[in-house]
Amino acid sequence: MRRRTITISISMLLTAALMAGCGGKRTVYDSLYAELSEDLSASDPSVLSGRRIVIDPGHGGEYDGAMGADSLSEADVNLGVALYLWGLLREAGTEVHMTRSADRDFLPEGAAASGTGLAALLRDDLAARIEKANEFDPEVFVSIHHNSNIALDRERNAVEIYYKGSDHGASLELATDIHTHLARNLGITTTTIKPGNYYVLRNSKAGAAVLGEASYISNAAVEDKLKLSAKQKLEAEAYYLGLIEYFSRGVPVIAMTEPEADTLTAPGKLEFTIVPGAGIPVDPASPEASIDGRRIDCFQPEDGGNPFCIMPSSIPNGTFTISFSARSMSGATATYGPKKMLLDRPARFFLPMAPLQMDDGQKMLRVLVLDSGGRPVVDGKIVTMRASTGKRDSIARTRKGVVSFIRLSAGGTHIVSSGRSVDTLAFHAAGPETEVLAIAVDGLTGRPVQRAVLRFADGKTVAGDRKGAIRSAAVDNAGAVIYASGYNPTPLEHMVEGGKVPVTRMTPVFGGVMHGKRIVIDPAGGGTDDAGRGAGALRGATVNMRLARELENRLTEAGASVLVTRNGEEHLSDEQRIFRVNRFGADLAISVRFGGAMEPGSRCLVYHYPGSVAGTAAADSLASGLAGTPPCEATGVVESAELFIQQTNCPAVVISGGSLSDADTENILGSFRWTGLEADAIFRSLLGYFSAED
Repeated sequence: MRRRTITISISMLLTAALMAGCGGKRTVYDSLYAELSEDLSASDPSVLSGRRIVIDPGHGGEYDGAMGADSLSEADVNLGVALYLWGLLREAGTEVHMTRSADRDFLPEGAAASGTGLAALLRDDLAARIEKANEFDPEVFVSIHHNSNIALDRERNAVEIYYKGSDHGASLELATDIHTHLARNLGITTTTIKPGNYYVLRNSKAGAAVLGEASYISNAAVEDKLKLSAKQKLEAEAYYLGLIEYFSRGVPVIAMTEPEADTLTAPGKLEFTIVPGAGIPVDPASPEASIDGRRIDCFQPEDGGNPFCIMPSSIPNGTFTISFSARSMSGATATYGPKKMLLDRPARFFLPMAPLQMDDGQKMLRVLVLDSGGRPVVDGKIVTMRASTGKRDSIARTRKGVVSFIRLSAGGTHIVSSGRSVDTLAFHAAGPETEVLAIAVDGLTGRPVQRAVLRFADGKTVAGDRKGAIRSAAVDNAGAVIYASGYNPTPLEHMVEGGKVPVTRMTPVFGGVMHGKRIVIDPAGGGTDDAGRGAGALRGATVNMRLARELENRLTEAGASVLVTRNGEEHLSDEQRIFRVNRFGADLAISVRFGGAMEPGSRCLVYHYPGSVAGTAAADSLASGLAGTPPCEATGVVESAELFIQQTNCPAVVISGGSLSDADTENILGSFRWTGLEADAIFRSLLGYFSAED
C-alpha cells in the first residue's frame, strides 16, 4: 500500500513538472468548480423571505445513485449540496423543507432485505419522497442530482437542468434561472435545459419543479472537486443565486377564493386572489385558467377586484382538474394547481332503457339518469326505485349515467328518485323552462359570437351556445354584461316589447382586423440548440420563447388563432416546424431568431420569399414597426429562399437580429421590458399588415 502511494505521488509530481515546463498551459479543468464568479453579497436575498421551497437530495439509503471512479457516491454529494442550500435559504427567511437530511431512503423497514429487487422498490421510494414534498404545498421543488452515463465515458461532463415537462411556464422559467447561474459559476461549457418526465417532476404539485444534474460525478475531475465541501458549497451558492433571480422578478402568490368547496353542483365562476411578489405588480392581462387542459375565459374587473374565470357549462359531471396562472410585469409566472374538483349536478331526467333478460328469469331494469342539461350524472350517485304499487325501495349507484335494478317483472310502472328529483319510468320528463335573454352577434359581420358569457350584477354567469344564444331562467338582468374573447364588454339590452329577444351587437377590438386570422409563431432554438449564447449564459432560445409567448397573448386577445411551434425546450428540425405551420392552415408564419451570430455592425433583418407579394408586404410592415426598437434601431428587408420560408403553404417571414455575443445586447434581450416592447412592435406591425390586406 505504501509503495502504491509513493508511486502515485511521484507521478503527480512529474505531471506537475511537465505542465510547468510547458509554460503552465491551461486545461478545460482549470476553471472547473474554481470559484464563484458572481458577487454573492450583491444579491438581494429578501425576495426569498416567506417563500416555500422543498429541496430533494436525490437517492440515499439503499440507493447510492451514480458512483465516481474513486467510489464517491452521488447520494452523499446530493445531500452535501442540499444542506448548504438549505442553510442559505434559512438565513434568507425562506420556509424551506428537505425530503431527507440524512443518508436514508423511504422504503418500509425491512423492505430491502425482503428479497424484492431494489429497482422494483424504487417507485415506492420515489412515491413516498414526493408525497412528503407535496404535503408542504411548496411554491418551488428542486431535486438535486449529479449525473453519469451508460457508456461510462469518464471525460463527459455537462450541466443539465430538467423542468416539469407539462409546465412550460413557471417550471421552465425556474430551470432557466438556475441553469444561468450554474453555467456561470461551475466552469462547465456544455449546458442544456430539457423538459423532464421524471417521477418526482410529473407528480410534484409545486408551482415550479426542476431537477438539476449540475455535473457528471462519473468524470474523475468532477469527482475530485466534489469530494471537497467547499465545492459542494459553491454549487449550492449557484443554485441559491438562481432562486434569488427567479423570485426577484416578482413571482405572485395565488389562492382560490371561490368556490370554497371541492365539490360543485353546477358550473360557476372561479375567483382568485393574486398577491404581487417582490413589490412587482401583476400583469392584469396575464391571468389564465384551464380545465382539463382546455383554456377558459378569465376577466379582470375594471374596479380592481379579484380576477375571475368562467367555467364552461359543457363540462361533464365527474372529476376535473383546474389550473390557473398569472405573471408579474417582469415576466415571472406563478401557477395554482393542478387542483382536482368534482362536478356533481343534481339528477333531473330518468329515461328507461330496454330491459335485459337475466339467466334466472328475472329482469334487469336500467335507467339513464341525466342532469338538467341532459348530461349523464356523476358515477356513484344514489338512485332509488320502487314499484308504484309497492312500499319497498331498492337502492343502486350510477355508472356512466346508468343505474340497474333486478326485478321479477318489467311490467307496471316504477318510481325512481335521486335527491329532490322524482319521476316514473312511464313518462319522459320535460326540460326546465328557460328563455333566451339575448343573441350575441359580431357588430360588423352579424355572425354569432361563440362562447359569449353573460355576467349578472350579482356575479352569477351563464355561457352562450355556438349560435350566440344566451339562455337562462327568468332573472333580473339589469346591469348584466356580455363578455367574449376579442370583443369589448357589452351591456345586455333589456327585453323589448312583445317578448322579442334583443340582438346584442358586440364591438370587436381593433375593428375585428385579427378575427379569424391564423398565425404561427416559430421561436428559434430549443433543447440542445441554444440559438446563440451570451457571456452571461443567456440563450437565444429563451429570448425567442419569451417573445413568442408575449406575442401569442396579444394576438389571442385580439381574436386571432395562434400556434407556437414549440411549447418549451424540445428540439425541432426545420421539417417539423414547417409541418406544424402547414397542418395549422396558417395565414402567416413568423420565425423569431434573436440572439444568433451576426456580423459586427449588422442591422436587424426581416426575410421573405422572393416574389411573394404577401410575404413582401408582411416583411415591409414588420421592418417599419421594429425600426427604432433596440437592438433593431436599423432594420432591413431581405429576400431569402431558405427552407422555412420556401416550404410553408402560407406567406412566411423571419425576423433576425441582436447577437448575444455583444454584452450590451445580452442585457437588452434579457430584459422582460424589452420582450414586452418587442411584442408590442410586432403586434402593431401585424395589425397594419392585416388591415391593408383586408
